[in-house]
Amino acid sequence: MLKPPEIASFLKSNVPLFSEFSGERLAGLVGGSRVASFEANEALVHQGSEATHLGVILSGTVSASVLAEGGVRQTLGRLEPGGTFGEMALMTGDRVLADFIAASPCEALFIPVSLFQSVIVAEPRAVQLVSRTIAERFRQLMADPAGAAAALRKSDDPYGLKLKGERPEKVLVVNCGSSSLKYTYYDTADASSNARGLIERIGMDGTRHTYVGPKGTLKRDLPQGGFAEAFEAMRGELTAKPTGARSSRARAFACCTPSRTSGPPPSPT
Repeated sequence: MLKPPEIASFLKSNVPLFSEFSGERLAGLVGGSRVASFEANEALVHQGSEATHLGVILSGTVSASVLAEGGVRQTLGRLEPGGTFGEMALMTGDRVLADFIAASPCEALFIPVSLFQSVIVAEPRAVQLVSRTIAERFRQLMADPAGAAAALRKSDDPYGLKLKGERPEKVLVVNCGSSSLKYTYYDTADASSNARGLIERIGMDGTRHTYVGPKGTLKRDLPQGGFAEAFEAMRGELTAKPTGARSSRARAFACCTPSRTSGPPPSPT
């Protein structure tokens, strides 16, 4: 993973939006943002989600796509290192128009909307470049009628995945990478209990746990450990009385902690 000074240098050299920013301003921008890594086929941002960050691809390739009629995924474009996403939604206040999915392992910088508004939009040239990017992408989108229809379709559940069935279900989805663990908890009877989290740098110094639950967002530094410790941290946060999705669910996670003490979990069979 790139260090902050390397990220600042990358932005100045590879992203036209930041080419005229001073070193001090770039350092502040990077310091207030976060870097996240993604495995191939993992979503960076989902269509219909609220725009909270401007994204910058630092490495790898990302595909922008939508689900067209019949559930067929339609590619709208690809982003290489230096590419940005989220400008249109941030400037208009609309929802994100496409899924941004990693086509290969990649890293992205997420600049929060507060910095986008106070630092980037404050620069006249930056606003001009953002406007050009939005206009060009909208032109490309409208040149593809099927893609435009799918991207602009209004729906509170574009995938038809509200997880409603004949009986209430509680679903825990876990995705393990080489040094990360991402998870999402769904309660089909009570969406307010839904929660998600990310544990990064497993097995290395600087392990960090970010948890988004019913009570808001929590960030914790964890001691260095393996995937067994990461699973235990996940279970602990989900069942914590003050912040967990639902503390009475402790029994549901009794099987979540593997006996292994280090290394990634075994591949599913």
